[in-house]
Amino acid sequence: HIRLLPAAVERGLQEVGLKRQQREAEELFQNLAANSPVGVYIVQESKFVYANARFQGFSGYSKEELIGKKAISLVFPDDRERVRENAIAMLKGERLIPYEFRIINKSGEVKWALESVSSIPYQGKRATLGCYQDITQHKLIEEAVKSNEEKYRSLYQEFQAILDAIPDNLLLITPELKIEWVNRVILTSTGKEASEFIGKHCYQIWHSRSEPCEVCPVQRSFLSQQPDFQEIRNRGKIFEIYSVPIIDETGKVKGVVELARNVTEKKLALEEMMNLQDQLRQAQKMEAIGRLAGGIAHDFNNLLTVIQGHTEISLNTLRKDDPLRPRLEEIAQAANRAANLTRQLLAFSRRQVLNFRTIDLNSLLADLEKMLRRIIGEEIELVTSFAEDLGRIKADPGALEQAIINLVVNAKDAMPQGGWLTIRTANIELTESYARTHPGILPGSYVMVAVTDTGIGMSKEIQAQIFEPFFTTKEVGKGTGLGLSTVYGIIKQCGGDIEVESELGKGTTFKLYLPRVDEPAEIIDKKDRFVAEFPGGNETILVIEDDPAVSKVACQILTQLGYTVLVAESSGDALVICEQEKKPIHLILADVVMPKISGPELIERLAKVRQDFKVLYMSGYVDKKFTKKEK
Repeated sequence: HIRLLPAAVERGLQEVGLKRQQREAEELFQNLAANSPVGVYIVQESKFVYANARFQGFSGYSKEELIGKKAISLVFPDDRERVRENAIAMLKGERLIPYEFRIINKSGEVKWALESVSSIPYQGKRATLGCYQDITQHKLIEEAVKSNEEKYRSLYQEFQAILDAIPDNLLLITPELKIEWVNRVILTSTGKEASEFIGKHCYQIWHSRSEPCEVCPVQRSFLSQQPDFQEIRNRGKIFEIYSVPIIDETGKVKGVVELARNVTEKKLALEEMMNLQDQLRQAQKMEAIGRLAGGIAHDFNNLLTVIQGHTEISLNTLRKDDPLRPRLEEIAQAANRAANLTRQLLAFSRRQVLNFRTIDLNSLLADLEKMLRRIIGEEIELVTSFAEDLGRIKADPGALEQAIINLVVNAKDAMPQGGWLTIRTANIELTESYARTHPGILPGSYVMVAVTDTGIGMSKEIQAQIFEPFFTTKEVGKGTGLGLSTVYGIIKQCGGDIEVESELGKGTTFKLYLPRVDEPAEIIDKKDRFVAEFPGGNETILVIEDDPAVSKVACQILTQLGYTVLVAESSGDALVICEQEKKPIHLILADVVMPKISGPELIERLAKVRQDFKVLYMSGYVDKKFTKKEK
């Protein structure tokens, strides 16, 4: 036993040394843990056996309250399963990375912790050492950032949706004039991808240029730091460009938002509407002038009828050597010139009496060509181009010839140094679009005759007035100003339309459009238009004329020709005569335009009283269309 004593003493001394070392290590751990900036605790057999001051403050429990308390009781219920799984993995020797979970402190507050754990021996047994860092504030900040990110993402999506809903092209332009962002509308309207815009210069995309535009609202906004606007026409389209600068905190423009609104349809519709208004105002003006001219011509025509009638009667009663004859002939010539003016006014006002026939326009122009060449002279070359399959039209041949002659005379005056005159015919279809901008015209099939000269041309201002009566650009005494207004009235009275195209120094083209008809052309004998001598007779004629002077002239002429003449100055007089006259009335010569009742309406009433007469209407002025029966 004595031999065993040294070994026992040595073992005892070793154990004492180990205990001292362990005690010293524990004291060192206690000192380190007490001064640690993080919470430190030791759990053994699922219960706290140690907790430093930092952990105590974090949990809200005192050291005495923590020792012996189950560690899992502090863990937030939703996180307990994960904490258990991590504890089991650690005991199996797996290395764990720090992980986050929540605890509930003594006051019931939920705190976030970042924890790292490891397995250690403690007082002779295995224990879990945990280092615990309070990350509650960090988590709150993180959640706030996340919430703000979601909020900003939602706001961005809403803002993007709003911008995409704007039916205009939107772009964000950098100071280098590069495109930084575009909305969806611009991609849809161009059929391109965003990548085809981003990073490209705006002038390269919009105008295919290699350098900035000379005039640009975006550049002006960069310089002025103010919104700007400009209308731009590009590749056949019209855009309204709005530019708004984005100014940073330093007061510099960091970008410009450009809004490009396609207003092509709007502008075209506005232009069409304004054109329609102009056309309507012009049509109303021409109608008003026509009514005035027609009324004046009608009254003046009655006066001329009296002058011409009495002059002719007087000339017929005088000897050829009578000294009064030259004076009466001068009166007759002046009256004829005045009558020609009234005829032109009536033509403009569409009140002249026309004899509509179905005619071949090509044949009419071919017959007229020889006369036209004499009118224009040798210094002007006449070229004709007639469509072979030209349709037929319904018009008065004489009036249409007069319209063509007037245009040719006008063209001749526009080419004092000579030039080219072209007359062309063609079949044409006038569309609804054309009809909308030309009041009174229906869409459909028309025959066109175009008269083109290489003369001095006309300005837009002159073109707006050329069809007005007495408007002329010629010198005093060289024109009445009724030539083109006569053409206007003849074409309108035929149901057609007239267009003028002209440019200063480049000539003028007048286009006449006349409705096409599916009827065979009539054979027109020009001899039928004139009567060589007045016939005479002994029949009874009832003259119905409300103007006493005109009635008197008519009666004198008819009486000289041997007719028996009855006179009625009103519809009442005519009814009385028809009822009381026992002898046959062979012919009623009736004025068309009378007060209260027209000539054709009066004839209908007279026909109910007696039926033994024929009717001949007389008028230099017509304000209605005759029915087939009246004709």
